[in-house]
Amino acid sequence: RIERPALLNLTTSVLTGAALGGARINRARDGSTRAARGLLDSMPDKDPAQPGYYRFEQAIYERDYETALDWLDTTNDLISEPIDEEILTTTLAECHCRMLQGALRPPDECEYARIHFERARDASPGDAAIHGALGWTYALLGRKEEAIEAGQRAVALLPIEEDAMAGQTHLERLAKIYARVGEHELAIDTIEESLDHPGWLTAGMLRLDPDWDPLREHPRFIELVAPRIVAQ
Repeated sequence: RIERPALLNLTTSVLTGAALGGARINRARDGSTRAARGLLDSMPDKDPAQPGYYRFEQAIYERDYETALDWLDTTNDLISEPIDEEILTTTLAECHCRMLQGALRPPDECEYARIHFERARDASPGDAAIHGALGWTYALLGRKEEAIEAGQRAVALLPIEEDAMAGQTHLERLAKIYARVGEHELAIDTIEESLDHPGWLTAGMLRLDPDWDPLREHPRFIELVAPRIVAQ
């Protein structure tokens, strides 16, 4: 017999998980934030396991960067997605957000993130997620060669053939690194490789995510995000 407080906590957890999963599915399916926002707003008052992070993420996709930073203030310092094996810190998330805002130079948070992930890499050199996060940090700092090397290392450590979800996460991050540092053809090659496998990267997310903005005018990218007409 489940006691009432435990039952309430279980119910809250189930409702929260359904809202978070539904929001992600809606964004991936059609590249729209409206339905996702409605689901996130329906979450119970109790915060999810990563307080504020999912609303931070939603605000990024809505390109409301001030609101994203407000939500980031409520999160834990270390943020991770256990299924995708994506990892970041609040300093890296803030660095990313402020660069999307149009910062003329990387803010101090980017350097704090670099120091954190370099230490983490030295402590755990076989951790693909750490290499991926460090590569993204280097890309935001404009350190092109180091960014590409770290992103490629993440993919090599955990390829998509060995782990479908985490492997696609590392491929997507490598594609974002390429896009950020100006290697657009390599970015699109890597996107196409990722799209060959089921996962969260979809044409809808390519349309929605601001990290793909450097590719918007590229003919191959335009073709990737074009709505597909299914023959009857």
